[in-house]
Amino acid sequence: MKHRLMTAALALAAACSTASYVPPSNEGVRDYIVANELVEQDRIRTFGQSGWTYVNDRFVIFRGRDQDYLLELRRECRDLRGPGVVADVRHDHRNLRSRFDSISGCTIEKIYAINEGESIELKALGEAPGDRN
Repeated sequence: MKHRLMTAALALAAACSTASYVPPSNEGVRDYIVANELVEQDRIRTFGQSGWTYVNDRFVIFRGRDQDYLLELRRECRDLRGPGVVADVRHDHRNLRSRFDSISGCTIEKIYAINEGESIELKALGEAPGDRN
């Protein structure tokens, strides 16, 4: 019996160690915003197709033409995990605005301008130690 229990525990530990990305908590991302004094903006200018990177169910990094932006959504949005998510409600096709526009049905609550280094740090918040090359 002890042998089976030990084997099950080792299998569980191995399965947990292979998961390299665990989304950072909302509080962790908000702490990052405060610690780095990110500047909130009401809108960002968009040009054609802009990409995004999933941070967690409440935050995404939106890639504009020349800069990245951290978008905070009004609520948890699990639809962000899938491919092909785009801004679906736009009042102005040249701008993406907080409190009015949405991504995958989830209203954008806040927009923060971030630089390349901050974008890299935010993406790394969910990585397990040693995952980076």
